[in-house]
Amino acid sequence: MYPRMVRRLALYAFSALLCACSATKQTEVVISVASDLPIPQEIDEVGLAVSYADDDQEIIDLSWQLDQNQPDAITLPARFGVLAGKDPSRVVRYVVSAIRGGKPFLDRRAALPFARDRIIFLRMNLLSQCVGVTCSANETCGETGCEKIDKNPPDLPEYTPEQENNGHDARAADG
Repeated sequence: MYPRMVRRLALYAFSALLCACSATKQTEVVISVASDLPIPQEIDEVGLAVSYADDDQEIIDLSWQLDQNQPDAITLPARFGVLAGKDPSRVVRYVVSAIRGGKPFLDRRAALPFARDRIIFLRMNLLSQCVGVTCSANETCGETGCEKIDKNPPDLPEYTPEQENNGHDARAADG
């Protein structure tokens, strides 16, 4: 009888632990990438590199085909989720690249730590107005021209599917 009671208590404790874990919110950065560059004429691939800012330890270095005639091609706008590691307070660098013929020709950069229990929405559009633009070392070209790479998580919106459709997009402005 004693072992059965211990097993039952252990099961209750484990169930309570599972319930407690499911109440924890996700800690993540959702990167949204769009472009006003013609696909596949000007941009045929998009790259994403993620590294820690304090030691350049590369976490992710991937690219995806945009040409819909290629297998496994993705379409823009696209979302990429990056989950926090063991230390969400570490600053992480994100680089999204426009690639043509296997060569990157436009980068959009950001650096920020994760915000515990938040899913942050980070828009990193690849814009035609930024092709050939040179910004300072701590800046990147974005919707308003050269802007700071370092982002403050409290200033960034919470990710929701509706959030992605609001705000700036990568469409060219009507002239």
